Amino acid sequence: MLEHLRFVYEFNLRHVRYFVEDLAPEQCVRQPNGLINHPAWQIGHLALAADLAAFELGADQTFPPEWAERFFPGAAITAEVGDYPAMSELVDQLATQHERVSPMLATATATQLAAPCRMEMLHRRFSRVGDFIAYITSAHEGVHIGQIACWRREMGIPLADL
Repeated sequence: MLEHLRFVYEFNLRHVRYFVEDLAPEQCVRQPNGLINHPAWQIGHLALAADLAAFELGADQTFPPEWAERFFPGAAITAEVGDYPAMSELVDQLATQHERVSPMLATATATQLAAPCRMEMLHRRFSRVGDFIAYITSAHEGVHIGQIACWRREMGIPLADL
């Protein structure tokens, strides 16, 4: 089953790249018609979440600490280009985190996945590491990729099928 999650996880990264590769820096922070979560925040948020997945699988956290507060759930999301790293940096960070998590999925043991999450804040929603990992690598990324697709439509930026 983890092989299938790894496939979806890689597919998600290709989707992200495709959805943001043609955006100008000013576009990356636009909030059209009340859509607050713009691509700059979404990609940074996904990279932070992937770092948390690596942590739950036993790795050290490597997400830039100076970025963490900007992309945590509940953070103020602004329309200022200077408040966010460049999209290329954000996508690179997401790719780096994916490259860390994917091999860990391949070697995760049943015991490791059945263990309680290391981060206390996750216990409210996820009783086991495997539950959190399955969510973060599939549904969580899918939600945010879908938000970026809706954002593109709201911006009037056409997109062919991936």
